[in-house]
Amino acid sequence: MRKRSEHFIPSLSNPVLFFFTEGENTEPTYIHSIIDDQINMVENIQIKNDIRKCIHVNEGKTGNDPKTLVEDAIREADIDTENYNCFCVFDNDNRLENKGKERENLLNSFALAKERHIKIVFSNPSFEYWALLHFEDTDAPMDQNKAIDLLINHMKPYSKKTKILNYSLLKPNETVAFGRAKRHRTYDKDLKCLKETPNPKVDENPNTNADIIPFIIDNFIKNFLSR
Repeated sequence: MRKRSEHFIPSLSNPVLFFFTEGENTEPTYIHSIIDDQINMVENIQIKNDIRKCIHVNEGKTGNDPKTLVEDAIREADIDTENYNCFCVFDNDNRLENKGKERENLLNSFALAKERHIKIVFSNPSFEYWALLHFEDTDAPMDQNKAIDLLINHMKPYSKKTKILNYSLLKPNETVAFGRAKRHRTYDKDLKCLKETPNPKVDENPNTNADIIPFIIDNFIKNFLSR
């Protein structure tokens, strides 16, 4: 078995939550914002710190691709299959339209994740579609540029250059966005159990299951506090 991850906290017999993100800005800042928002509701400072030690967001680096993220998640999950919860967060980003290696890589990542029981948070065309659902209800097919342009109409601070989502602008419309995301995909899920979260369909445009991210973090913190 591989040597334990440097993230492992031997002094705490607690589960560990990993997010492997392809993006370096949009997805990580969004996830970190939710983590901060939910941990702030915990009163005990020591417990806050303990929770933070057990949630990790591995931001993507240039060259990372969906299959690499899934392989990274598998390596972490293999350390402790009972206590390690690993999620890969990535988008289509026009890969399906590419008939070369990018399309093959994306499809292989879904197949590998299914085989090894790794959960995927996937958006088509991109993560911006999930943010867009906080402001308008649309199921019209679109590419990444269209999703970004529509989002900028509602969230002026967002730009193609920085790609930083302002969670304070998204949170007031979160419940509405949850309903829209669920309505625009063809499956449902039991969010009460992380292990029962299925992977989304890769070929639906538009489509996202990024709405599970707040629930994943909320459930993790609740379970942590109940131990």
